[in-house]
Amino acid sequence: MTSELEEKEKSDINKEEVIVLNSTLSVLKKKLYEQQIRAKGLYTFEEYKDMRNVLQTLRMKFAAYEEWDLYQHATDLMVSMLLKNNWNSRLD
Repeated sequence: MTSELEEKEKSDINKEEVIVLNSTLSVLKKKLYEQQIRAKGLYTFEEYKDMRNVLQTLRMKFAAYEEWDLYQHATDLMVSMLLKNNWNSRLD
């Protein structure tokens, strides 16, 4: 009887972890989408640095969750922003 209760508690905990993970990933996906929209427009160098920092943070979080497709999307967006405006020649 006790082991059945323990198994049920473990099952409930795992379900809660999955719900939290899914909601967290949803928020991160939304932030990535917002950055994609923002990157399509015009922006200053300071705005570029802010977007780059947000994308680097998102990449770290996607890597922590082992969401490699999302990690790659964030990386691709960073590279496209860099190439679009040729910020290579400017100093941080």
